[in-house]
Amino acid sequence: MLKEWQGRPVSEWAEIWSVPSLEIYRSISSTNDRLIDLAKTGPASFTVVIADEQTGGRGRTGKKWYSPDGAGLLMSVLLPASSVPQPFAPLIVGVAVARAIEVLADGFSTQIKWPNDVLLEGDKVAGILCELAGEWIVTGIGVNIRTPVDGFPPEFAARTSSLQETCQLTLAPSYVAEALISELHEIKAGI
Repeated sequence: MLKEWQGRPVSEWAEIWSVPSLEIYRSISSTNDRLIDLAKTGPASFTVVIADEQTGGRGRTGKKWYSPDGAGLLMSVLLPASSVPQPFAPLIVGVAVARAIEVLADGFSTQIKWPNDVLLEGDKVAGILCELAGEWIVTGIGVNIRTPVDGFPPEFAARTSSLQETCQLTLAPSYVAEALISELHEIKAGI
């Protein structure tokens, strides 16, 4: 677990983003798996786990989520199941992710592709995985910030993009995380 990330102590990021607990890793198997483990220990609502790289990231139905080092924001957020109706969690979180991306990519349009994709100008730029863990919903969010140096794997390349590729934006993962967490706070306040 990192003590500093993107030029600041992790504790400062937690304070800036108003999250009670924040863990950040350079590399981890899966941010969702880590948060599922934490869910068994009585964590606080809105606990967040972030990684620069996932070695075992996954999407819906266990599909591999391609998440190489430095290409995206890989984040999981813990929400109480009582505040988010589980069948609607991907849609509710998808709205927050789409709104955050529209704020970041001013002038570009997003769409939610049910059940768990966010499209930017028609190409997939983010994915969502909501998993029930006891009384919690573990909400995994992956946002493609940059196109990986070697490009996306052939099976994803035709329909996948990044904020950098579509909008010519070079954004720090911390900036993207801040926008997403802000929108999730807004959604949570409205539920």
